[in-house]
Amino acid sequence: LRITPDSARIYINDSNTKGAKGGFAVGGLSGSTKAGSAEFLRITPDSARIYINDSNTKGAKGGFAVGGLSGSTKSPSGNFLDLTPDNYFIGQEAGKSITTGLYNSFIGYQSGQVNTVGNNNLFLGYQSGYSNIDGDRNTFLGNKAGYTNTNGFSNVFVGDSAGYSNSGGYYNVIIGTKAGHFNNASFNTFLGYKAGYNTSSGIANMFLGYLAGYSNTTGYRNVFMGYFAGRNNTTGYTNTLIGSSAGMSLSSGNSNIMIGANAGQSFYGGDDNIFIGNNSGATVKGSTSIANNNIFIGSSAGNKVTTGSNNLMIGTESGLANTTGYYNTFMGYQSGFNNTIGYNNTFMGYQSGFTNTSGNYNLFLGHQSGYSNLDGSYNFFMGYQSGYSNTTGDFNLFIGRRSGYLNTTGSRNTFFGSNSGDSNTTGEDNLFIGSGSGSSNTEGNYNTFLGSAAGAANTTGIRNTFLGYMSGYQNTTGNSNTFLGQYTGYSNTTGFYNIFIGITAGGANTTGARNVFIGDQSGYSCATGHSNVFLGYEAGYNVVNSSNKLYISNSKDWPNPLIGGDFSTGRVGINRMPTTYALEVNGTIWANGAQITAGNTTWSDARFKKNIITINNALVNVCALRGVTYDWDNVNSNTSNFPKGKQIGVIAQEVEKIFPELVTTGEDGYKSVAYEKMSALLVEAIKEQQKQIEALKAELESIKAMLKK
Repeated sequence: LRITPDSARIYINDSNTKGAKGGFAVGGLSGSTKAGSAEFLRITPDSARIYINDSNTKGAKGGFAVGGLSGSTKSPSGNFLDLTPDNYFIGQEAGKSITTGLYNSFIGYQSGQVNTVGNNNLFLGYQSGYSNIDGDRNTFLGNKAGYTNTNGFSNVFVGDSAGYSNSGGYYNVIIGTKAGHFNNASFNTFLGYKAGYNTSSGIANMFLGYLAGYSNTTGYRNVFMGYFAGRNNTTGYTNTLIGSSAGMSLSSGNSNIMIGANAGQSFYGGDDNIFIGNNSGATVKGSTSIANNNIFIGSSAGNKVTTGSNNLMIGTESGLANTTGYYNTFMGYQSGFNNTIGYNNTFMGYQSGFTNTSGNYNLFLGHQSGYSNLDGSYNFFMGYQSGYSNTTGDFNLFIGRRSGYLNTTGSRNTFFGSNSGDSNTTGEDNLFIGSGSGSSNTEGNYNTFLGSAAGAANTTGIRNTFLGYMSGYQNTTGNSNTFLGQYTGYSNTTGFYNIFIGITAGGANTTGARNVFIGDQSGYSCATGHSNVFLGYEAGYNVVNSSNKLYISNSKDWPNPLIGGDFSTGRVGINRMPTTYALEVNGTIWANGAQITAGNTTWSDARFKKNIITINNALVNVCALRGVTYDWDNVNSNTSNFPKGKQIGVIAQEVEKIFPELVTTGEDGYKSVAYEKMSALLVEAIKEQQKQIEALKAELESIKAMLKK
C-alpha cells in the first residue's frame, strides 16, 4: 500500500508460486462459507471506501486485513494491516501479541509488538511502544518512542527514541528527539532535543529546550526552560532555571531560581539562590555548602559570585564583581559593581557603592552614594552622591545631597544636610548638621556645626562648636571656638578660644582670641581684640579692637557700662570704664543701714614700710588749701551720672600744687584727689596747732601770774 500526493497504489505479491492468498485480499466472511457476497471495497472517481463486516458471528477473517502470505499454505501469516472495531494495527508485526488489549492504535513496523493487554494506547513509528505489555493510555509518536515501556501508563512520548528506556513511569510528557531517553520516572515533562536525556528516577520535572536538563538523573520537581538550561543538573531538586544556558553548570544545588539568558551559567552548586536577568550570577561557582541563598535580579547582577552567600542584588550589573562577599544587599544599576569580598553591605541607588571592594557593614542609599568607597566600613551614606569620594573612611554618617562628598579617609564624622561636610577629605570626629554646614572643611577635626551654613568656610579648624544659621561662617583655621546663635562669629577666620553666644555676637571678629561675648550683638564690632568679656544685649557693640576689657551692659553705651573693667590693670568701674583706680564709681555710693562697716582697710603695718618721715609744716600747708562748695558739670559725659546739687570738697589742681601725693591724673587727663589720705595731714596739722595752743596757754599762765604779783 503506497499513498503519495498524486496517487494511491496497492502492490500485490505476484510470485509464480501459488499461495493461500494472492497478496491483497479483502475478507468479509461471516459464519457460513456459503453466505452471499457483500461489497467491502469500493473505488470510484471521487472516493475509496472500505466496508467492514461487524457481525458478531465469527468468520474466517474479522473485518479487514492486508496479508502477505507466500507459497506454502502452512507458512506463518504476517499481517501488514489489521483493523478491527477493537484495535487498529498498521505495519508488519504491529500489535502482533495482542490478546485482550482494547482500543489501541499501533502504526509502524513492530509498534506495540509485545502489547497483550494494554488498552487505549496510540503508538506511531518504527518499534514505537515495542515492549509495552499492559501499559494503558500511552501515546508514543516517533522512531522507537517508548521502546522499553512495559507497564507505564498515561505517557506521551513524541520524537525519535523519546522516552526510550521508560518501563513503568507514568504521566510523563516527553517531546523531542531522544528526549527523556533514560527516563523511568513519572510526572515529567520534557520538550526539546535530548531534554531530560539522562533522567532515571527524578520525578515531576519540566525541561523545555535543547539539552535542557540533559544530565539530570534523580533530581526532582525542577523546571528548566531554554537552550542548555540546567544541562548538567544531576541530583538537584526544586530548581527553576529559565533562559538560554540558565543554570547550565548546576549539578546538585537545590531550590534555586535562575531566570534570564546565562543566568547562573557557571553555578556549580548551592541552595536557595535567585538569579533573575541576563548573565545574572553567570560565573557563580558554588558547592552544596557555599554560594547559597543569593538573590540576583537584573542583567549581569552578581555575575562573578564564587562562594558568596545570602546576597540580594537587584539591578543591571549590580554586584557584578562580587566573588566571596556575603550578606550584601545591592539595589540599583551597577550598585556594588566592584564589590569582591565586602560583606554585610546595603547599597541602594544608581551606582551606589560602585567601587567598594572589601568594605563591610556599610549602608549607602542614593544615586552614587559611597561611589568611591574601597574598604571603608561601618559607614551610612544617604542622599544623592553622599560620601561619593569616601575610600577608606570608617564609621561615618552622611545624610543629605552630596553630604561628605569629598571625604576620602576621614572617619567618625556625622554630616546631616545638603552639602554638609561637602569638602571634607581627612577630617575626623566632626558633627555637621544643616544645609552647607562645614561644607569647606577639609582636614578639621572634632568640630560641631549645627545650622544651615554653620562653619561653611572652615577648612582645618579644630575643636570648634558652631550652633546657628551661618554661625562661624567664615572660620577657616580658627580652633576651639564656641559660637551659639544666628550669625555668631560670622567673620571669624583664625580667631581661637572664643565664646560667642547670641545673635550676631562677635559678628565682626576675625582674628581675635580668648573673647567671651554673651548677648545678642555683644562684641559685634570687635575684630582683632582679645581676652575681652562682654555680657549683655549689645554689650561692647561699639568696642573696636580693644583687649582685656570687661563690659557688662544691655546697650551700646560706651564708655559708661554698668560694670566696666580692665583685666590687664585689674581695675573695675561702675557706670564707667576705670582709668586710674582698682575701683572707680561714676555716681554716688549709698548704703542703707543702722551700722556700716567697711569691708576693706588700707595696709598700714610698719613692717611693710620704710623711709618713714613725719610730715612737717602740715598746718601751714593745710591752711594753704581751699575748701570749696560746687556743683558737678553734668553736661560732661564723665560726670553725667554724678550726684546733682551742692557738693563740698577741694580742687585737685590746687591740692596738687601743695600735696602732689594726694592727686592722681588718669589716662584721660582728668584728676582725682585721695581724700582719705588727707587725714594724715590733718593729724599733723592738728598736732602742730595743738603745740601752738599749749605754748599760748603757758604764755597766758605766765602773764596771769605776773599780774597777780
